[in-house]
Amino acid sequence: MPEKFPSREECIAWLKELKMPENILAHVMQVNRIAVFIAKKLKQKGVAVDVDLVDRASILHDIDKHLTIETGRHGFVGKELLEKKGYPKLAEFCVTHLLTFVLEHEFPSLEHKIVFYADKRANGDKIVSLNERFDYFAKRYGSKSPQALVRIMKAKPFCIELEQELLSPIGGSPELAGLSKPQTAKKQALAAAKKQPVSLKVKASKRPKKRYLLFEVKSLQTLESDFVKRFLVFSLRDFFGAKFEQKRIWVVLFDQKKSMGIIRCSHLAANEISVFLGALNSLGGKKVSLLAILSSGSIKKLKQKIKSL
Repeated sequence: MPEKFPSREECIAWLKELKMPENILAHVMQVNRIAVFIAKKLKQKGVAVDVDLVDRASILHDIDKHLTIETGRHGFVGKELLEKKGYPKLAEFCVTHLLTFVLEHEFPSLEHKIVFYADKRANGDKIVSLNERFDYFAKRYGSKSPQALVRIMKAKPFCIELEQELLSPIGGSPELAGLSKPQTAKKQALAAAKKQPVSLKVKASKRPKKRYLLFEVKSLQTLESDFVKRFLVFSLRDFFGAKFEQKRIWVVLFDQKKSMGIIRCSHLAANEISVFLGALNSLGGKKVSLLAILSSGSIKKLKQKIKSL
């Protein structure tokens, strides 16, 4: 017998009963808007999708977010809560929306893909690009450990592929043009009289400033300058993928005698690269350990540092 879903009102009431903070509730409702928007567009194109399931699941996907900040069991506690309420189908979304789910599992259905993707397009209560969302993930969670950052970046290609899978059938773009701008309570009366669809295209930002990283390489083998520069660029390009050019990354120099070098990058990428270097354990098949020593806006300062050591 098909599982009967609670109403939207019941779902929202549960979140409030659990005293979900306003900022998390705002994020949940933005994810809901994106997910339902995509589901309805797909259904209009003849794709078999359960819009009601997407609607309720997207509201409840973060039901335990504020309850698991200290324990780290986000998703699993929510799954247990919904199973106890008698909604095992909805409970699964608490786990399948997690970022690293794509690294180890296949999505059970299209509805799970939609909610997962919608969650990756909402940062707080704002609609953002996948690049912006992953920048947030890297800064917020990737800084905890090199392993965490690597897992985050490994999940990104799957999300890009999923974006194409979901939006291509509806002739959509990553900007989700046509999704109406959310209204505050004060504007709801005006919105009812006159809806104003907006393009959610991310505004082009100014060119980021340069940053230089001084790094050290340790290895039992002799590493020539050209070898380190070449394979370090290969490793960084593989790690960042299509975002490599945007990060404006280049290995400027490597002093073979002192085993130290300098990387140029966008100042927005400096922290990610520093963590990545600490996680790297091989270059061109040779075992190494790398360490980011110093960051500066001046290459001259770092060159002087190398000479002084």
